[in-house]
Amino acid sequence: GHLGTTLFLLISGNCLARIYGEKLSLKSFYKKRWLSIFPAFYITYILVFLGYTVVLRNNIIAGKPLWWFIYSILGIDHYIGFIGIPSMALVGEWYTTIIVAIYIIFPILQFMYRKSKLIGSVIMGVLFLLNYHFTWTGFPDEVHLITCAAIFWVGMLTYHFEDQLENMPRIIWWLLLAFIGVLLFVQMPFPYLIKKLLAPPLLFIAFMR
Repeated sequence: GHLGTTLFLLISGNCLARIYGEKLSLKSFYKKRWLSIFPAFYITYILVFLGYTVVLRNNIIAGKPLWWFIYSILGIDHYIGFIGIPSMALVGEWYTTIIVAIYIIFPILQFMYRKSKLIGSVIMGVLFLLNYHFTWTGFPDEVHLITCAAIFWVGMLTYHFEDQLENMPRIIWWLLLAFIGVLLFVQMPFPYLIKKLLAPPLLFIAFMR
């Protein structure tokens, strides 16, 4: 699951860099992003809520303050559970919050991507390392916004280097596949987060090749 969500962030970064890498209309961008997430999220939430309360006759809101629904309206209900905040979470997942947050800060990422990819990469790398050391805000490293934004940034860079990646020598591609196999199936003496951050980008690059 974590490998899959990492691949999703890489693909999202690649696609948005492809579409908005050089020019960005904030009004159009945020409208499209909202329409791509929240209508389906709200419809699904309502259907599941009715399934619990009407079909199963399970009063899931009994004894709970109705203002908790604000977390679901914002799409952050499952994510805040990582730091012990209760909510009315039914259908969301932590990456719903993450992708919404990344879309919100995307204009900043797009600005760095357009102005200087090197400086942007240094900034994202420093933020990632500092957060990995200190774990700001209490959210686990593997689901932290800074970690996921760094992965998204790598996805943006794969679009910039698309031609080089697609034309890499065959021998390097085979060595890359072998290394990915080691990362995925061999017990390695380093934290799982490192495997999570290394394997999906390399797998994505192999797919591009």
